[in-house]
Amino acid sequence: MYRERNAIGAVKACNAALIAENEDSNTNLVSFDTTVKAMEEIGRDMSCKFKETAMGGLAVCMIYC
Repeated sequence: MYRERNAIGAVKACNAALIAENEDSNTNLVSFDTTVKAMEEIGRDMSCKFKETAMGGLAVCMIYC
């Protein structure tokens, strides 16, 4: 199961890289810096309960020793 997830993630990453490689940066409506700032703000506003960190998400639901 984990291998399937990794394979799907790898394919998605390769496709994203191919798309980004062929993009014309002069036609982007939103700059990279603006996007990162928006994501940072959303991350700060989001409750830890909904993040996949050591304090939320699967980390608190699935405990393996």
